[in-house]
Amino acid sequence: MKQLTCEMCGGTDLIKQDGAFVCQNCGMKYSVDEAKKMMIEGTVDVQGTVKVDNSAFVERYLRNAHRALDKEDWEEVEKYYNMVEQNVPDNMEAVFFSSYGKAMLSMTDSDYFKREQKFQVLNRSMSVISDYYETTTENKEEILRKIAAYINKMYSVTFVYQRQSIDLAGAIRAASGVTGSRQWCINLINSTKNTFINELKEISQKHDETFIADILNEFGSSTASTPAPIKKAPVTSQNSENCKKYALIAAICYAVYGAYSIINRIIYVVQNPDYAAITALNIIFWIATISLAVTLFMKNEKAVIVAAGVNVLLNGYYLVAYFSLWNLLTFVAYAALVVIAVLALKGNAGIKKIWFLPAVVMLLGCLIGWFSYGYFSYIFATWNSMLFSVVEIAALVFVGMWLKANTTSKQFE
Repeated sequence: MKQLTCEMCGGTDLIKQDGAFVCQNCGMKYSVDEAKKMMIEGTVDVQGTVKVDNSAFVERYLRNAHRALDKEDWEEVEKYYNMVEQNVPDNMEAVFFSSYGKAMLSMTDSDYFKREQKFQVLNRSMSVISDYYETTTENKEEILRKIAAYINKMYSVTFVYQRQSIDLAGAIRAASGVTGSRQWCINLINSTKNTFINELKEISQKHDETFIADILNEFGSSTASTPAPIKKAPVTSQNSENCKKYALIAAICYAVYGAYSIINRIIYVVQNPDYAAITALNIIFWIATISLAVTLFMKNEKAVIVAAGVNVLLNGYYLVAYFSLWNLLTFVAYAALVVIAVLALKGNAGIKKIWFLPAVVMLLGCLIGWFSYGYFSYIFATWNSMLFSVVEIAALVFVGMWLKANTTSKQFE
């Protein structure tokens, strides 16, 4: 009985896909004509020394590798060039591009230490090119020019890098090539380019090949040094509108909160002139609250941090002077707001997981206070004070939503 057997791995599980037979064990592809030739019946008795000619396999792997390279399918590039290298260890093209495929895959991976390791492997693989130059049967000029072209191509591919904060410190980190930064990525590619230049120089010392000097001149004079950043989705008008909406609602909440506090205190002082007065703490509290409303109307993150910081200091004083769990949690809520606002200013994506913390902490503090002081037992007299606190909690919710939405927009700019 005739049986279709893979010449590469000996597997018999071949399935026809897209007009070709594909081995399910090793991924080798055969045309219909090739499959017909492979279908044999019976056994062949071979005696003596047999020399296996695998040149047909190598040619087939190279064709698949070239197709993958044209499509920029880096996983397939690595796979098929590896197969070529297994059969022809001194094939310069296979040695380079099997590692090149891994390096290109790492360019879209945010694991920066893994990327660095892949580039180190690529550079080490090129260190043997001058040795293999002696034994390879390839078209040497064509292969070396091809390698040079694909190294230069790395400068123009899309890639992932770590976004630095927009300040002096961030600029210094980016310029110095800190791990994951844009300059760090460029430096990796530069190291590969320099390694290849060194190999070309070593070859030129041993062989009087004029094309080597030509490649060195062309390759060394290349001015491309800045890869294109990975393309990101544009900020939609809807995202922008949401940012404005959240900031506006938060500002209105703080304006209402501050206005209520001012009016309520004035009424209280007017009704009780003998022992009630407007104190410096009242004025500082009103300034801090109204400042939050104004800075949120302006949508100015730095100003919001300052205004929230004033609230932290004020609540810190209340905590020391009139300690209670309610005052403690209020202090923690505004301290958390300052931290989140700073993270948002730096474009830190971690804010997406903690933006709601100030509001949650404030709500917890209010519930503890309401139960501790019997607010629910006298709801008819305390409802306005409770509603006053709910407005502040709502303000913190919308400030957090604004900071989160604003951070998301920055990441897509």
